[in-house]
Amino acid sequence: MLRCAALFILLASPLFAGEGTVRGYGRYAKIFGRSSAGYIQLYEWNLFLSPFGGTVIGPSRRLGAPPGEPPRHDGYYSVTTKEGLYSLYISQPLFYARPIVIPEVNIRAGRTVTKNASPAMDYCCNFTDTWALPWGDTWYQTFKARGTSITGVSFRLAGTSADSIEVSIRGPAGGGSPSTWPRVGTARTTHVGPLGDNWVRWRSGMVPTVPGETYAVRLRGVAGGHRKFSPFNRTKDAQSYPDGRAYNGSGTPQNYDLNVTVFSDSDGVIVTYCKTTPELGELRDGYFGSRWGQTFKARGSSLAAVDVWAAGADRHWDLDFTFTVRENGPRGKIVGPVKTTKAAYQAFGVGLHAVSYNPGEVSLVPGRTYYVEFTNPEGFNPYVMNRSQDAYPDGAAYQNGVLKDGGSVDLSMTILEYAPAGGSVKGEVRNESGKTVPGAHVRVEPGPWGTVADGNGRFTISGVEPGTYTVSAEASGYESAASENVRVTEGETTELFLVLREESCTMPFRNGGFEEGLTGWTLYGGAKPNIIEGSWFADIEAVEGDRFQGNEVNGSALPPGGLYQRFCVKTGHLYRASVWSNCYWIGGNSQAAMARIGLDPQAGTSPASGSVVWSSWHTQAREAKAAWAKISVEAEAAGPRMTLFLDFRQTDSPGGQWHINCFDGAEIEDLSPTEPEFRRGDCNGDATLDLADAVCILSYLFSGAEAGCLDALDSQDDGALDIADAVSLLQYLFAGGAPPSRPGLSCGPDPTEDKLDCAHYDC
Repeated sequence: MLRCAALFILLASPLFAGEGTVRGYGRYAKIFGRSSAGYIQLYEWNLFLSPFGGTVIGPSRRLGAPPGEPPRHDGYYSVTTKEGLYSLYISQPLFYARPIVIPEVNIRAGRTVTKNASPAMDYCCNFTDTWALPWGDTWYQTFKARGTSITGVSFRLAGTSADSIEVSIRGPAGGGSPSTWPRVGTARTTHVGPLGDNWVRWRSGMVPTVPGETYAVRLRGVAGGHRKFSPFNRTKDAQSYPDGRAYNGSGTPQNYDLNVTVFSDSDGVIVTYCKTTPELGELRDGYFGSRWGQTFKARGSSLAAVDVWAAGADRHWDLDFTFTVRENGPRGKIVGPVKTTKAAYQAFGVGLHAVSYNPGEVSLVPGRTYYVEFTNPEGFNPYVMNRSQDAYPDGAAYQNGVLKDGGSVDLSMTILEYAPAGGSVKGEVRNESGKTVPGAHVRVEPGPWGTVADGNGRFTISGVEPGTYTVSAEASGYESAASENVRVTEGETTELFLVLREESCTMPFRNGGFEEGLTGWTLYGGAKPNIIEGSWFADIEAVEGDRFQGNEVNGSALPPGGLYQRFCVKTGHLYRASVWSNCYWIGGNSQAAMARIGLDPQAGTSPASGSVVWSSWHTQAREAKAAWAKISVEAEAAGPRMTLFLDFRQTDSPGGQWHINCFDGAEIEDLSPTEPEFRRGDCNGDATLDLADAVCILSYLFSGAEAGCLDALDSQDDGALDIADAVSLLQYLFAGGAPPSRPGLSCGPDPTEDKLDCAHYDC
């Protein structure tokens, strides 16, 4: 982990010369480690960008609500600001998930960087599709720990007669069923209801875990009715979480996973201080002032982020807060930069105020006391902790530099620190074609460290204890890959590349005309399982073949929905998807029934994913007129699979009658030209990369050996054959260097123009 501020100055230069953009999504996979199952979007969470050194005022955003645009109801954000080095913080203390810190966000003038943010967790299965779970007063869900402590558990219930549920962690597994495992740390009890998010929260260290060990979440009804409840669940299949399952109250294993999410210290950040109970806290008379602060005892190597709830006078929430950190108390020495950030709106004059730091900006010594202060000259009233469960024994609130009420008050805040210092592992995940693999899950084992590769396939894992590890990567559609004997040194960064080999694909696109019914297709939302044969409403008939898919309702509108199909593609190829659409409606306007087609280059299964490329909407201008129209969209495959979406929307209105959407004749076309294909670096043509290929390149250069595909010898893809190609290949094979350029280790065409040719190569 970097701790030297001078190093950040070098990284950040030139400082703030122009403007750039950072954008992305706050979200997490519905099934932990299985992004293809779709995402939970962090809608209405708050994002704060804090510049290194506090050189400008840090902006804020509400996720899913871009400025000047209608709310998107997802986790999307986009911020354009002065170029430089920032840290990014996402938090919503009223909600169930753990806050997120992304350090070292380098915004460059005229460029856009993508930073998708996911809260650190050990387990997740967030589905509400299945209700058929027996009722009971106790349920268990097992999982494998990745972090050093659990900081939160959320769960959703299909139904409940219990008013309150006790949540505890049991383990680690010592044999037998989880009903016999001992409790770890403290238990939490929360009031619950059906359908919505129920949650409990802990500070780091209150529920310690050992990475790699198996634990269980226990949910036990403790008050209300017969204290029984029914969690949502998902049946076990090939997509399920592999390291655990549900158990009933007697400890009998079940063939499903519970709708439970377990948040943990698995991202190199610890939660030193937070409100562990719902709601904002309490506003008190006589607490209005322009300068407040809270002391805390450090546990980590440097400060990561701080947030606090506050209300301004006359419902004026939009106050810039200036944050200062000092040693010991309000008169102590200032540590690190002073920063000012914009507030994020909550409601009724209340704002969330937050700041974040890169590793090393505010260095801490574990065990020492520090004071974080926030000011605004207009004055404000901070929220304070109002429940005994949230009392913090290692600090207290100060107003205008004076201890408040004899030290009996704690502010409603969150304080996060970077875990104790270590080294960093940094690198890039690519496929055999040389293209990066966004969203790949990267782990450092043994240990709790892991992350998800960004939109460019890059990753950084900080706070890794010195030692020797195996670094692995996995992604949907690829075989996992690992680099062994990776040495991590205190205060240093180890760089490496991980190359994923595509799995053999057995999912060709099929049944685009629905002649085989719904074979190959999955319905979602309001879509109906109707396969129509012959004449239908308003004499609608199949545009080709004998059958088509139809969705109809009379006197109302169907919820948004459609069909999707995942299928095999060639990474990097451009594809065009087409479908015939028929929109029919009586009463309303052209938006009463409309349709579109989408391609997800990352093979997700959620139409809400930000990676889906959509066509424009197809609408029918006149009511009660059935007519087919062909709509299409194009996208480049990011991996070995893509997903096709046939999506419709219906809008009801007074006097509305029939709303009908039909699809037929879906097609996929590969638009990439056919060119000679080869494997980059495979000089001897044996379909593997090894020392023999480097020798082969040298033999061609210096001994006059023949070569049937000169492009294969050009491992750097610079259009020239020289000794550097052999050296580059040797560095990849034996020194963790970059893999050969595209098409990489899988057969494909040369993506660049040069004078080299490929007369003969057998793929």
